[in-house]
Amino acid sequence: MATWFECKFKYNREDQNGGFTTVTEVYLIDAVSFTDAEARVYEEIGSNFREFVLLTVSKYRVHELVINEEGLTWYKCKVAITSLDEKAGKEKKLKQMILVNGNNLREAYDRVEDLFADSTSDYQILEIITTNIVEILPYHETEPNLKPLAQALAEAESRTETELSAETEAGVEIETIAPATAD
Repeated sequence: MATWFECKFKYNREDQNGGFTTVTEVYLIDAVSFTDAEARVYEEIGSNFREFVLLTVSKYRVHELVINEEGLTWYKCKVAITSLDEKAGKEKKLKQMILVNGNNLREAYDRVEDLFADSTSDYQILEIITTNIVEILPYHETEPNLKPLAQALAEAESRTETELSAETEAGVEIETIAPATAD
């Protein structure tokens, strides 16, 4: 499950008259911890803006994201889902926050309706609020070149002795993994 952090920062932007205005933006970042979220802000935002100030990093409670590539605005939708508590024999309402992007409130409402179209539970959309989120940055691997162990072993086994000796002469360390033997 993703842990989302709302990161608010400000920077100066040149306006049409040649002056500077201070702009505050909010990004939603999937990160492991507050420290990771802050590091990702500096990595992502720092590549786009030379000078900026990180104002806040706070956890953001959201159960699901509904992403539309064409949507310009992010909406926070509060939904109550009715479920049956089998032990107590009573109905209870679970509230969930769903983040939806769209071009207007109606489009956000329709996307939530589509999300629950196949649901057998009763639900009610309690509120839809426009957020000030500019962009969402899902989690990405810091080292995308890491291969699963099985794939790396298969590739290592398929290399010839000539390739291995050439790598050894070039100064590349090779670790051999021997199969386990029964005692």
